[in-house]
Amino acid sequence: MTVLFTFISVHHALKAEKLLQTKGIELDIIPTPRSISTSCGISIILATQIADVAEEHMLAAGVQISGKYQSSEGSEWSKDGRES
Repeated sequence: MTVLFTFISVHHALKAEKLLQTKGIELDIIPTPRSISTSCGISIILATQIADVAEEHMLAAGVQISGKYQSSEGSEWSKDGRES
């Protein structure tokens, strides 16, 4: 299972990427699926097991997350407790 984070702007997405990489968290940057959001075009995808820790780091650093979604292999993204 994977988690996808969306952001309010490209600035926040890039800030999150840099922050998480310095913390040694493995992630991928992907284009935000248009079925999820049309605002920021960049999202971060990472393993479910590290999503909560990653989210804590991002929030502590002032990164504004607009959405958090989960997916198992081959399934659609489902919302996970955040308003987008």
